[in-house]
Amino acid sequence: GAATCFARVIDDVRAGSAARAMAHFYAAHIADMRGDSAESARHRAAAAALASPEASWLRGQPRG
Repeated sequence: GAATCFARVIDDVRAGSAARAMAHFYAAHIADMRGDSAESARHRAAAAALASPEASWLRGQPRG
């Protein structure tokens, strides 16, 4: 499923920071849907650490 695909991207350092940040972002959503708030928080923190400072998609800010 999707969680497995995101896990592969997260674990693949060749994927690049942006791709890995997006995978963590979506993995956090999956964890939320499963009711696993600790796992969600871990993925959100990892996404924030990997994302560029301009990553408005991650921080919920409009671009501009």
